[in-house]
Amino acid sequence: MRKRNIVLWVIASILTLGIAGIVWFAKLTSDANYLCTLNDKDDAPLVPMGEQYTTGWFVALLLTLVTFGLYSIYWGYKVSKVVYFANKSKSDFATDFSIINLILTIVGWGLIVVIILQNEQNTFAESEM
Repeated sequence: MRKRNIVLWVIASILTLGIAGIVWFAKLTSDANYLCTLNDKDDAPLVPMGEQYTTGWFVALLLTLVTFGLYSIYWGYKVSKVVYFANKSKSDFATDFSIINLILTIVGWGLIVVIILQNEQNTFAESEM
């Protein structure tokens, strides 16, 4: 998992009319799956079993398309929880954005959700270095 430049991805998403946004969605989903495979120093999973997200990026994309975007509400919430638990294992100051991302997705501000998720994943990537 590596840190990504948020501004670059937003500009690329706009210039490519959303194609880069789909790639970004796939990368965020893959990163969430990766976080679910990690263990802490006591060999316990970073993300509790009930909060893990293991859906592949392609299936998540198909479900989002087939449900006309309704799956993205679940995706934003669940990936936010995964990133929160991963950050919480590294720092006591982790923030749970899952409810905020849920509301933002419902009102149609999915790009803001992706930006928040990437920022939180960048925080985890920095703590790994």
